[in-house]
Amino acid sequence: MMKHSLLPLLLSSLLLTACAKLPQEPPREQSLDYEVPAGDQKYVDPVQGRETWFAIGALAGVSGVNANGVAQAHFFQSGMYRMELQLNIERAKDGEFYQVWLAKEGDPVIVSAGQLHSRFGDARHSLTYESADDLRAYTNVIVTREVDDGNPQPNVRVAEGTLVEKKR
Repeated sequence: MMKHSLLPLLLSSLLLTACAKLPQEPPREQSLDYEVPAGDQKYVDPVQGRETWFAIGALAGVSGVNANGVAQAHFFQSGMYRMELQLNIERAKDGEFYQVWLAKEGDPVIVSAGQLHSRFGDARHSLTYESADDLRAYTNVIVTREVDDGNPQPNVRVAEGTLVEKKR
């Protein structure tokens, strides 16, 4: 008789335990603490210092490629150049990737800014490129589709745009 009366009590205890709320960790959030420049203000990077030059430009697909995006570049008191680029373009096929290049009008020298990455595995691609070289004259932004074959030369152009200096 004792066995049968303990079973409902044990089951009740288990159900109550299962329904109890467990303590949860607060969600992890990243925050960037900087003021967005407005009007004549200049951006101040916590590490690189005050922005001394800023340029921005739209990117568009070429040769029938459906792509759009924006690139913006800063030059700081420290002498650091930074370009941030976002491009919406279809994902590259297996064995291919998108490469970003900077070029100066009338100069055959081009600078590789690196490969685009799709954080979410969709059409949204981005890149942040930093250099200790003064690349303010390299205002032509070119995106190429590359075959992963080790060839360091640009391949098929898929998007391009021009960085235009903005006084602020």
